[in-house]
Amino acid sequence: MENKTETLKDGTKVTLRLLKIDDLEKLMKFYQALPFEDRKYLKVDVTKKDVVKKRLNAILEKNAVRVIALHGDDIVAEGELFLTEDDWHRDQGELRVIVAREFQRKGLCTIVMWQLYYLVLDHKIEHLVAKIMTPQIGFRKILKKFGFKEGQVLTQYAKDQENRKQDMLIMTCDMKDFSKVVTEPLKDGTKITLRLLTLNEDDLNKLMYFYQALPFSDRKYLKVDVTKKDVVKKRLHSIVERLAVRVIALREENIVAEGELFLVGDDWHRDEGEIRVIVARDFQRKGLGMILMRELYSQALNHKLEHLIAKMMTPQAGFQNILKKFGFKEGHILPKYLLDQDKHKQDMLIMTCDMKDFWRELEGVYKQSDWQRCR
Repeated sequence: MENKTETLKDGTKVTLRLLKIDDLEKLMKFYQALPFEDRKYLKVDVTKKDVVKKRLNAILEKNAVRVIALHGDDIVAEGELFLTEDDWHRDQGELRVIVAREFQRKGLCTIVMWQLYYLVLDHKIEHLVAKIMTPQIGFRKILKKFGFKEGQVLTQYAKDQENRKQDMLIMTCDMKDFSKVVTEPLKDGTKITLRLLTLNEDDLNKLMYFYQALPFSDRKYLKVDVTKKDVVKKRLHSIVERLAVRVIALREENIVAEGELFLVGDDWHRDEGEIRVIVARDFQRKGLGMILMRELYSQALNHKLEHLIAKMMTPQAGFQNILKKFGFKEGHILPKYLLDQDKHKQDMLIMTCDMKDFWRELEGVYKQSDWQRCR
C-alpha cells in the first residue's frame, strides 16, 4: 500500500499508510490522547508503552497489518487486520478501527474500513469477524453498514479497562457481502449510492429507464439495443447463472451508471473477466466512471481473476481513456468486425490488463487526483 491522501467530509485532508515499527512514539501519542471513554472497551491498556510495543511484534511476525491516518505528523486513526493463523480459521481475519474524537463523524472510520477491505482481498481472506463489547454502539453501526451481522453474545465475557465485566458481541461478515450498499461523493459533491443490481422487477424498470434516457450517441456502440425490455431481461440471466456481476450507481431512486464484470466460463479463460461501464450523460466527467472501475476491480479480486479484458468499438474514446488510466493496454483491432446500432460496420478494439497492473494504477489514480473518495 502506497501513501495516499484522502479528503474528509469537512474538507480536512489526511494521509493513509501502513503502520511501521518506528511509529511507536506517534502511536503512543495517539493512544494517550484518546479520552478514557474511547479506550474503556479496548482489549488492552494502550497507554502502556510496553503493552503497545508487544502488540507491534504482530507486524514483524506477519500476523497483523495496521493502517494509520495522519493529519500532519499526528496519527488520528488506526485500523488493524489481524490474520488468524490456525488451520481452522486460516481464511478468516479480525478487524478493529479507532478514530480520534475530533475526527469522528467525518467519514474517516469508513475510509479506514475500505483500506482494510483492500488488504483483506490481498490476503485472500473470505470471512471477517469483529469482537466488540456491547456498549460500542458507534462501531457496531459502521460494521452493519459494511454487511456485518450480529452473531453470538457472550454474557459477561470480557473486562473493560475499569475491570467491569461486559457482554462481548461477535459480528461476522463474508467477503461477498462486504458493503453491498455504499454512498460516494462525486467531484462536485453529489452523493450517489452503489450496490449490486438485483433481479427484481423494480431494478429492471429502473434499468430500462436509465437505458432509454441515454442519448442515441451513447447507445450507438453498445452490443445490443438496450431500449428493448425483452433483450435486457434476457441478458440479466447471466446474473442468475453466476456468469456476471453488475454494479449500479443511483442518485436517489434513479440509476445513473452501470458497470458489469462478465465472468468467462470456459476452461481456457477461467481466470479472465470482461468489463464494461456506462454512465449517464449528466454524470460524466465527475469521477463516477472511476468509482465503478474500482468496484469492478474489487469484484474481480473476489472472483480470483488474474486478467481483465474490455471489447469496444474504436469510436468509444471516453471509455478507452478511462481504461488506460487503470493500466489497460490496447491489443488487437479487428477491422470492420462489428455492427453498431446504425447498422454501420465498426472496428473492434480489444484492451487487456493484468490485475497487478490494475491495482498499481488504481492506487496512482487516487493518489494523484484532486478528488479523493470518502465513504
